[in-house]
Amino acid sequence: MNIVAMSGRLVEDVELRQSKTGKPYCTLTIAVQKPKDHKEVDFFDCIAGGQTAEFLAKHGKKGDAFEIYGSLTLREFTDKNNVKRCKPEILLNSVSFALTRKARPADHDLDFD
Repeated sequence: MNIVAMSGRLVEDVELRQSKTGKPYCTLTIAVQKPKDHKEVDFFDCIAGGQTAEFLAKHGKKGDAFEIYGSLTLREFTDKNNVKRCKPEILLNSVSFALTRKARPADHDLDFD
């Protein structure tokens, strides 16, 4: 079973893009505090498509807190020095606003296919 669930903050504003086939997608990085030392942070690269990407592009601003749900994958690529590499990424299935000290007035939990 390959399930990823975490809560963190967006590192930058989310920008919607179009794939070669014309489908919407976005890439984003989420900063997640380590459980034992909240001053330390890990950064995770994520990919969203379809309605999830459109929602994140519309509502995802730098510093916003989100809960993300998805699966872990490894993307293989060749770097500029022609060396084959792989990079872990989270393929997002759904997102929701995370509860923060400034809780949102309504339940904005969204789940997209």
